[in-house]
Amino acid sequence: LFKKDGNYNSTIGLPLSFMEIPTDTACAVLEMGMSGRGEISAMTQAVRPNIAVVANIGSSHLEYLGTRENIARAKLEIASGLSEGGTLLINGDEPLLANLGQDFGEDLPVIPEGIRVLRLSLAGNENADYQAVNITPREGGMVFDLATPSGIWQDLYVPAVGQHFVWAASFAAAVGQLSGLTEGQVRAGLSSYRPAAMRQDIREIGGITLMVDCYNAAPESMKAALSALSLMAGNRRRVAVLGDMKELGTDTVALHRGVGEYAAKSGLDLLITVGELGAEIAKGAMEAGMSPDSVRVTGGKDTYAATADYLKAILREGDHVLFKASRSMALETMVEALTAGINT
Repeated sequence: LFKKDGNYNSTIGLPLSFMEIPTDTACAVLEMGMSGRGEISAMTQAVRPNIAVVANIGSSHLEYLGTRENIARAKLEIASGLSEGGTLLINGDEPLLANLGQDFGEDLPVIPEGIRVLRLSLAGNENADYQAVNITPREGGMVFDLATPSGIWQDLYVPAVGQHFVWAASFAAAVGQLSGLTEGQVRAGLSSYRPAAMRQDIREIGGITLMVDCYNAAPESMKAALSALSLMAGNRRRVAVLGDMKELGTDTVALHRGVGEYAAKSGLDLLITVGELGAEIAKGAMEAGMSPDSVRVTGGKDTYAATADYLKAILREGDHVLFKASRSMALETMVEALTAGINT
């Protein structure tokens, strides 16, 4: 198996990854990202994948593409380069994907004739080819059953918290089955999962649990991380340090305030925001009923050291703390300042 660490998913990065694939490789996993129409089309035509996955349609890239429909169109370009008899695996709970563009207007996605389209659902969609059911948090991860075309795989376990990881694990399991792996091989692969740097990196330091999830951020991933924080913390104190989300276009303020509303309803004990747009998260939280005494608004990177000192002073054993913002915010530098203080 060939895979590349990091995000080599652009029209420059993907060809570089492709050239590194050893000649004896049985399977390669490649990511195709985009910031506009035509980019994924160019990459998929070059790679000619056997299996393509479109896992979700979020809000990232709204700044460049304008609507979620356009984001869906851009992502579905991946199907145009599928090899003959290939498989397109999609999120069957997302209407923009499940209907394959019936609501797109005249500019429909290109699904070549002969391509097999399979759907995966977590919402009990009976028309889905794969369904994840009986989803339960357990022992620092998630357990679920996966109904597949050849039977039910029970008690699959992925050592990561949150329903978004059930999505990822389900897609991985489905791709594994489609690639000829046995249930046992898939089960072993999922249980051996380890997070990439700054992606739900869980650290236990001085009796405090840190969730370092600051590689990037969008409204959907922010809400998923807050839900994961709630699952992990249980009845213990929850703190979230949230910052700017980029590339959201004209709805930027509303989307940040929506995250704040979600944060307030998630039962946070303390919300700390960083950055100019992060302040809109704070406003959304207070508008949703979170006490101003439980919200702390700070500035940009020049305030990180002071915020780390504040956290050192107020955190106590058993607390759970989430750090999440877009990559440009470099929120990991605050984590470094904080952990250095805890260690000493």
